[in-house]
Amino acid sequence: MGPKKRFRSPADFFPHLLWLCTDVNGNTDNCSCKLCCPEEIEEKKAPQAAQSPINKEEPEVMPEPKDILPPQGTINESSNRSLSNLPSLVRKQSPVPQLATTPPTVPAPSQLPTPRSIDQQIDTSFNKFHNRTAEIVWFQRGQAWALGVITRRYRTKNEQQQEARHYVIQPLSYPLHNPPLAIITDESHLRPWLAWSPPPLTHQSIHDQPIRIVPYHSIDWVGVSEGKYGPGEVEVDASILAAKSVEDTFTLTEPLKRTTSGGVEEKRWNCIFLGGEKIWLGDSLRLRIAPGNTVMALTEIIERVTKNQSTYTLVGDLYSLVALSATSQEPPENRNIPIRMREDLKWRNGITNTAKRGKSYWKLIQNDSRLSINQIKGRWYEDSYLLPLLSQNNSQLQQELANGQVTEQNGFLNSRGDSTILYNSQDNPGIRCADRKDAFGKSIPAHTVFASGIDPPAQSQRTQQQQTQPQNYEPQSQSQSQSQSQQQGLEQFVNLDGEEVPGFGQQYSSQGQEQGFF
Repeated sequence: MGPKKRFRSPADFFPHLLWLCTDVNGNTDNCSCKLCCPEEIEEKKAPQAAQSPINKEEPEVMPEPKDILPPQGTINESSNRSLSNLPSLVRKQSPVPQLATTPPTVPAPSQLPTPRSIDQQIDTSFNKFHNRTAEIVWFQRGQAWALGVITRRYRTKNEQQQEARHYVIQPLSYPLHNPPLAIITDESHLRPWLAWSPPPLTHQSIHDQPIRIVPYHSIDWVGVSEGKYGPGEVEVDASILAAKSVEDTFTLTEPLKRTTSGGVEEKRWNCIFLGGEKIWLGDSLRLRIAPGNTVMALTEIIERVTKNQSTYTLVGDLYSLVALSATSQEPPENRNIPIRMREDLKWRNGITNTAKRGKSYWKLIQNDSRLSINQIKGRWYEDSYLLPLLSQNNSQLQQELANGQVTEQNGFLNSRGDSTILYNSQDNPGIRCADRKDAFGKSIPAHTVFASGIDPPAQSQRTQQQQTQPQNYEPQSQSQSQSQSQQQGLEQFVNLDGEEVPGFGQQYSSQGQEQGFF
């Protein structure tokens, strides 16, 4: 503490008084008075600091007492006081004011819309029908996979009251060729359109064309079917090009209300067909502008019509999946998120919490976010649905789940426009079709009808559908005398369970890859 001396004047004591008032730790090294920091110590420190050319600042040297003296008038007044009165100065010193801190604003979740139909209610419910009417799907027929559109879905119950789900699918094809309907009763034989990338075209002459500017309706399908463009499978190529053509379209359905103000008309809709998928208000959407685990809970579909153009905006709350440690508190529950997100989260937490890996929750990032159509990747799907569907090793999957590992799957799905002219487009929403059927053009029969609801068709109609469905349907070849080796070659083109086709497994991801696109 330095030599045991007395302060000669209030001015000498003032630095020590400041230290007493401000240093809560009582460290005398922080005091600059002449007793705690004698002049001989300061003189020794100064040359050391001067020898340092790199750092000219001297934070360790406290300023001379004369540099921190109060104004002259204050010194004269204090000189008339005795040292016994100095403690009162400490008591009277004003406390350091605390800065007022404003707590961060927590966004409030938006109210989810109420379903307006049985289809909307089912589609926004958990573990009902995962695929929707008028959506494009991959479906299994025999050992191969094909592309088609769901024209109807319904459920039945057997004598044990066990429910079965049925999908009636119209395969996509070329004009004037109507493949028979397929009925799928096992959802494991279906895949969402964006789960896989389309395989290459079998006709090399078409395959070599600029890939993003060859629309389905511009192909000479009569010439292709007659073999004018070389060997290949016309129905396979037609289904691929038809699906990509639909991918570039969108259709607004079920108008809600219309307002006009200042020459701008606003229309609100309940549903939009975006590419190969059907999206309702109340659905969850994958986004291009955010990480794979951030989704939008859709609350509004708005069309703004001006004199020269229309713009389309999707409004909703943004949520991100946040994982907590096993020692964290119980995650907050939000009843305003879509029920499919909420129930899938319960499934996830049941697995991770059992393995003592903690729980997760959907954190609200922003409410009433407004995005354009181009910023939407597609529908969000439950991991409880995608994991067993896309896994290539079921035993490995079961082991991972037993260890509490739940890998988020939506990041592996493709995005709308990845294989079409909309690829990386910032301002092109695609081609608007007045009716969903118009988007398919001549790739489906003219008499095709998309049925609403989930009631089974009449028994006579079901019998007719079953009679027209072959047990092991293979795409029609160009020649009726096609050899067995050619048929095996076709299976390699369309069999997405094998490694021959690019775009399967982890390669179907749209994360910067174009494998699987022709």
